[in-house]
Amino acid sequence: MPVTARFPERNTIGRMPEELTSTVAADLLGISRPTLMTWARAREIDSFTVGSHSRFTRDEVLRVRAQRAADRAAAHAALREFEAAHDEVLDD
Repeated sequence: MPVTARFPERNTIGRMPEELTSTVAADLLGISRPTLMTWARAREIDSFTVGSHSRFTRDEVLRVRAQRAADRAAAHAALREFEAAHDEVLDD
């Protein structure tokens, strides 16, 4: 019997904890953990330590994720505007 037949996918709904590990925060942001830690050292994202481990608040991670999405949308809009303004030069 295939594994998928024995263990069907299960979706669970849960509440995201207020305190996130660096691994979870990086996953939510769609970046690597080393990149997240670089951002934390550069104070591009707020973090705090528990013992020797870095932690991130849920609200901060969601804020940064929303800001990154807004920045991507703005960059895409600017590119589309540039393409429209220079259509005759960019045509193949």
